[in-house]
Amino acid sequence: MEEAKRKRALYWVLVFALLFGLLNLKSIMSIGKKRTIADLDPSVTSAPAAAAAPAVPDSFVYERLTPEKKARLALGFGRNPFYRGFEKAAVASGPLRPTFSLSAISLRGSSAFAVINGRVVQVGDWIEGFRVHAITEGRVVLNKDGTLWNYPLKGD
Repeated sequence: MEEAKRKRALYWVLVFALLFGLLNLKSIMSIGKKRTIADLDPSVTSAPAAAAAPAVPDSFVYERLTPEKKARLALGFGRNPFYRGFEKAAVASGPLRPTFSLSAISLRGSSAFAVINGRVVQVGDWIEGFRVHAITEGRVVLNKDGTLWNYPLKGD
């Protein structure tokens, strides 16, 4: 009995969601599109609405506005309260550390192997533009353009 009630409730939720989606289809289809004044409803741009719009100021600042901003002001729209402005990009102080995942090291006699990004390498091998400089117990040293990068074994 409870299962039948749950199914009925789910059915009604889906029906209401479908109706809501159909009623809002026009606004959903316009997501991501740039809107213009011509896209507005005729009732919004009718004569009474134009009469209620604020008077256009005669000032030096208003003359420097773009036509799009002038049109928004004429319709009574202000600035966008959700606009975050320009964010300054962070300036890197040096070369960014490349991301490598060292998961295993095997040292047997004179041979040493390491697993970097799922690939088995030994001293002298190249991986993504880096040369394996040294493999020691617990770490691998990679070399690129004379810069040495130390990568410790995971869990150390």
